[in-house]
Order: sequence, then C-alpha cells, then structure tokens
Amino acid sequence: MSTEEMNLQELESQFSEQEALRREKLVKLQEEGKDPFDVYKVERTHSSQQVKDNFEELEGKEVTVAGRIMSKRGQGKVVFSDIYDRDGKLCNETELENPESIYDEQFKKEPESYLEVTWYDGTVRTYSAADGTLLSEEKGEKPDRTLDETFLTENYEIRSSLHDAPQVYDRVSGKWLASLEKEDYLTYVTQVQEDILTEYISTTGGRYGILLNDRLEEIAYLPNVCDVVEDTFIFDTGSGELRQCRLYSLQELVALGESYIE
Repeated sequence: MSTEEMNLQELESQFSEQEALRREKLVKLQEEGKDPFDVYKVERTHSSQQVKDNFEELEGKEVTVAGRIMSKRGQGKVVFSDIYDRDGKLCNETELENPESIYDEQFKKEPESYLEVTWYDGTVRTYSAADGTLLSEEKGEKPDRTLDETFLTENYEIRSSLHDAPQVYDRVSGKWLASLEKEDYLTYVTQVQEDILTEYISTTGGRYGILLNDRLEEIAYLPNVCDVVEDTFIFDTGSGELRQCRLYSLQELVALGESYIE
C-alpha cells in the first residue's frame, strides 16, 4: 500500500458520521453522472433584471437566462421554478407530466444544451434548452432516494431533498416531527451542546444560521455565520476578518448579569 493510500485511509477514519454520509452520496451522484462539481455552460442573452426592464420590448421574443433554481412548486401539469442570478429572480413556467413526482432536473451541455428530468418511477425525459421540445424518453431504474441530503444530530434525522423543505424525523422511531425553513438552501446541520445550528444560503447568496433548541423551536437568527467550532460560532461579515462568539447557557448569562450588577 502506498503512502498516499495510507494517508487517505487515515483521513477517512477520522470522518464523523455526517461527513462519511456526505462523501458516500457524492460518490453515488458522480456514478450517476450528476457530479455537482461539473460545469455546464449556457449561452445567456439576458440577465433577470434586463428581462424585467425591457419586458414590453422582449415580449414574444426568445431569450436565454441562466441561474440557479432555488425553489419549485407544481400546479397540475405546470411547474413554477424560481431562477436566481446575480441580478435577482425570475419565475419560470414549465409544463411537465406529474411535477409532484419529479426526482431531479439536470441541465446537460452535450451534444447540445438540454434539460434532463428524472421521475421517481424511473422515467427519464430530455427537453431542448432552446425551445423546450421533448427530445427523448426512456424508462430506467428507479432513482435511489438515499441521495437526498441527510443530516444527523443526537436525536434527529433531517432529510433535505433537492427542491423541498427539509423534514425532521426522530432518529429512533422514524416519526416525522417538523419541517424546517423552505425558501433557502440548507447547507449543514451541527449539534451545539443541547441545541442545533442549521446553516443556510439565502436566495440572494447570503449566509445565515438558525439556532434551534431541543424542541426544534427557533431561539436565534445568526446572520453571516459560516462555521461552528465546539461551542463557538464563526462569522464572516465580508470585511476580510472573521469574528467569533461563544454560545452561553442561560445560567452563564444570569451569572454574567449578576456580576455586572455587582
């Protein structure tokens, strides 16, 4: 065994349960051809703001925008997607079969740009990125639902699917308990003493955290939080300097207050 292989095994042995799960899912995504680190190119003609500013002039004309789909919702056979770019948001309307049963949507670039849509029953359809026409349809294996992001805490299992609000389940019984923030993207979950820090990226690109108690009640909103080390929060305000603040218990705050009064 080479030194490089030994170092890799030593590193992997130090992964937490959460880190090991994330790496296993990354490998599964890459094996399915859905590498999140691959780059797909779309020739954009307008930004979201340019479309809004010139709507009357562009009405009836074909334009191409590019951004990130941060949320989607179905209404009958129509899917409404919120697409965000650096200038703002546009709402896209797409007619698809059984939108409530869609597992994943991926833009591909070869041989030409197209949208690949996978349903939970294994149906895969591709649509032209230029005009939305159906290019192909085939029936494959049902997708592995375990590819949805899963975060573990002491008592909870938090499942975050590609497009829906994260769902919280009891780790022992498997019983559903609650839904979390649905508008923004959940990036990480960390147990902090008896509380839980959920970290998000907002639709405008900002980072923030929501601190929950052991009953999943929100007890603090933490703008710009970027990490937590043991019981200390790390904040990146964009000024080039990181700031930190320790999490104090109620008893510690009372003691600090009493000492200040004295």
